[in-house]
Amino acid sequence: MITHTRRKRPGSKPQLNITSMIDVIFLLLIYFVATASFAKGEGVITANLPGPPPPEQLPALPIRVTVDSIGFTECRLRIKQPGGDFPQAPRNHRDLANILRQFRDHTKVNTPVLIQPAGAVRWQHVVNAFNAAVKAKFENVSFAAVEDER
Repeated sequence: MITHTRRKRPGSKPQLNITSMIDVIFLLLIYFVATASFAKGEGVITANLPGPPPPEQLPALPIRVTVDSIGFTECRLRIKQPGGDFPQAPRNHRDLANILRQFRDHTKVNTPVLIQPAGAVRWQHVVNAFNAAVKAKFENVSFAAVEDER
């Protein structure tokens, strides 16, 4: 069995051949220069924004339905339309659906309905008001923050 051992030459230091490293760096430099895109920055591009929408496309003011408890099982419903209070107060949720349906038939606009419960109202009454608005074929029905009892 023959073994070769390398002996260090006295006074010699290991040297690094950097020729191949310089070649790779130049190749990378050429690659990045060739593939770079010199487009305008995002802050420099002009934006052509549309003007204000026509009045018929502006969002309609919401119909506000206030739900308040009377005792444990009864509730009081009030409707505030964009022009002021609705002249006829609904007695129950079926009345509310009929009044909202009439209002929708007259306006022909997808007016939002905003249901605002009073602080101590049973949530079943609020859900019934929501169902009445959906039954009247309103598509944009949402809840407002609970009204404070002051």
